[in-house]
Amino acid sequence: MEKKILLVEISAVDKKPLVAALNALGYTTIEITLSEINTARTLPMCHEKFNNSCLMIVDAQKGRGQEVIKEINNAQKNLFTDTAVHLPILAIIDSSKSNKHLLFDLGAFDYISSPLIPAELNLRITYAADSFAAVRASLDAMPKSLASPSFIQQRTSQLAESTAQYLKSRLHEDIKFTVLIITMGTNRNKLNEAFKTFYGMTVFAWFHEQRMAMAETLLKTTTLSILQVGEQVGYPNSSNFSTAFKREFKFSPKHYRKLLP
Repeated sequence: MEKKILLVEISAVDKKPLVAALNALGYTTIEITLSEINTARTLPMCHEKFNNSCLMIVDAQKGRGQEVIKEINNAQKNLFTDTAVHLPILAIIDSSKSNKHLLFDLGAFDYISSPLIPAELNLRITYAADSFAAVRASLDAMPKSLASPSFIQQRTSQLAESTAQYLKSRLHEDIKFTVLIITMGTNRNKLNEAFKTFYGMTVFAWFHEQRMAMAETLLKTTTLSILQVGEQVGYPNSSNFSTAFKREFKFSPKHYRKLLP
């Protein structure tokens, strides 16, 4: 079967090397505009582009890059009620930027660095496409009785709760999202959607909240040093811990402890 990838508003600088690299990997590229995506529900030709593709690549280097990702996810929600069949979004970002976490909060599956690195491109494209194919295969194999809204809601709840329990026991660890989704047997969008549904926030926003709550408890109930408390909640660098804690509670850990009765 021909493997197709949608390209959304890719810059002229990246388009030629990107298309060449994807063709070398055996993919056919199809350009699609944001306006086409927004009307895909009513235009059969655009809807078909979604159905026949395995993922999409979006240029997130421009000023509107993050907004485009949000619009695409909203369009996909109109197209497909089940988030499991949403096309994974890979965002092209400037390799010198450090705001990658924002892309994941917006619903991107992964990112690709620019200037393009062929080995990285191959790895991220293959992983995203294989993850999507596995999810689609499991849905196709699922009996119709198990595809009911109530069953899907139950599975989503179970996914959120089991992931929450897993993370609560690892507040001190440096958790990587790619490892987490493999461990939980899911994909990035599905896991974030589950957390937004049952906890009202993304996975790592929830994880950060749990870490800060634990830090507050340790400061109140133990004599651990500030460094030790930070290590217990995944911040081996005391300066980073202090910054994160102050952002949450308006006081540094040291000042907060002094204010305790």
